[in-house]
Amino acid sequence: MRSNYRRLKQLFENRLGQELPGWAFVVALIIGLFALIFIIWLAVKSGKTTVGQLGSIR
Repeated sequence: MRSNYRRLKQLFENRLGQELPGWAFVVALIIGLFALIFIIWLAVKSGKTTVGQLGSIR
């Protein structure tokens, strides 16, 4: 059992460990882009409802 653990650990450190930072950066970049788009969409949506409320008050 311990030898399988060592093999998996060595595989992760040698192959996946070197590729992970690049993939983590790409995933973080995509999540950040979606968050920025969501914030802009939310701001535009709330701006439209505010303009609609101001128009109905007049």
